[in-house]
Amino acid sequence: HTKDVPFATCMVWALYYSMRLSRQLPTPSLGLCIKLGIAVGCALGLRIGGVFSVFYLLLAVLIGGWIAGPGFGEKWRYWLTSAWRLLPAGITAFALMALFWPWGVMSPDHPLQAAEAFSHFAFNMLTVMDGEVMKIGEVPREYLPSYLLVRLPEVFLLGLLAMLVIGLFHLREWRPKSRQFLPWLLVAVAALFPLVFILLDKPALYNGVRHFTFLIPPLAILSGLGLSMSWDALAKTPKLRWLGAGVVAALTLATTVTMVQLHPYEYIYYNRLAGSMPYAESHWEGDYWSSSLREAAEILEDKLPELQAVDKQAGDGLNHAPYKVAVCAESIQGDAYLDHRFQITSDWVSADFFISSTNMNCDKVLQGKIIGTVERMGAILAVVKDRRNLHPKYRFPR
Repeated sequence: HTKDVPFATCMVWALYYSMRLSRQLPTPSLGLCIKLGIAVGCALGLRIGGVFSVFYLLLAVLIGGWIAGPGFGEKWRYWLTSAWRLLPAGITAFALMALFWPWGVMSPDHPLQAAEAFSHFAFNMLTVMDGEVMKIGEVPREYLPSYLLVRLPEVFLLGLLAMLVIGLFHLREWRPKSRQFLPWLLVAVAALFPLVFILLDKPALYNGVRHFTFLIPPLAILSGLGLSMSWDALAKTPKLRWLGAGVVAALTLATTVTMVQLHPYEYIYYNRLAGSMPYAESHWEGDYWSSSLREAAEILEDKLPELQAVDKQAGDGLNHAPYKVAVCAESIQGDAYLDHRFQITSDWVSADFFISSTNMNCDKVLQGKIIGTVERMGAILAVVKDRRNLHPKYRFPR
């Protein structure tokens, strides 16, 4: 999406510079502050969710001050010095937010309004979780964690599990005053805080993890750390160590093979916890951007000469152009892909053809003879239907 990936990119840069800056508190360098301000400003310019990055930094300052010294005066000086030295970061972030999101600075309460809308937006739309269709404003609290569980590759989940187990085992060895404490604390908070927010606030959600793509980089960092710590922990048991390495390699290879088979629809990937790919695509959010319509449109264009030849031979008078095509997606997704022989129509009753992705059973809205499908790994992603010979009573949408 034009926002999801750029926003996640800005957030991971903000996390990176916050980690580096946390080691320099309370007197971070000017250059580092400017870089952090650029990352945060671009994130806020894309989505109000960029405020999460501000929260991570404030948390680092507060905790850093708290462990700075035994006396309150020393803590207070730490906080004041940090606030003063971070002022360039704040100015840079505000300037970029104003540039990319002017509405956000036109009134002091506009960011609060945006945050409220982000937390409680709702419109007439449905989503699905493990086969259960529901309104987006009524999704259960476990919606996002459940999607992460079935969306992330198995090796990813293995690393997170290892991180949790080994991290708890070595919890007593963590020292708050260590140079490594604040940076890794920020990574953990960046990965866990949005999840806690979702569980507590229960906002409207849809399209699986799409709006929280920015969670994946910090989760990936923790997963990689878990695998690395597992390798170190098994140093005294070489056989077990290499067995673990073999499992990681096998899981990585399996995911890679799946991605190749799904190309160019890698974003519909589900791991084996969701079941087979056909099962996953029918019980979870599938091709919600209808990306497969491009291939479906090519199938319709390729099939048309054959259909016209049959019509001409039968003499049924159906050989005409432009053909009306109903599209169960944004109409531009049909206009962009189909040539001059076709015309996208909003009058679905009179449509000659119907192309649709199978996400949320959109393909079942209109009847017709299936003349083409887009498939990957046994899962049907899109269908092309010929409706020209349908009896009038079967032409209405369902």
